[in-house]
Amino acid sequence: MTAHEPHDTPINTPMTRLRRITLLRAAHRWTFAFTAEDEPRVVKRAAELARDPQAPFDWLDALTLCELIARLPAPASPPATGRPNTIV
Repeated sequence: MTAHEPHDTPINTPMTRLRRITLLRAAHRWTFAFTAEDEPRVVKRAAELARDPQAPFDWLDALTLCELIARLPAPASPPATGRPNTIV
C-alpha cells in the first residue's frame, strides 16, 4: 500500500514555488521536490526508476506519483506587466 503527502510549498523566491510529493511504501520513502516547469523531468525520472529491476520503486509507484502531479493546482500566473485592463 502506498501513502502519499502532496505539498505545494513556497521557496524563497516570490515567483517560484517548490512542489513536493512524498510516497511511502513499507520501509521505503521517496520525496520528489520540483517546480511546475520540472514536472516532465520528474515523470521521466519516475519511469526510469520503475524500469530499474533493482530499485524498490515500481510502476504502481510511478503511476501514483504521476496522478498526484496531475492533481496539483496549476501554478499562479506571474503578475501582469504594463497597464491593467480597464473598461470605460
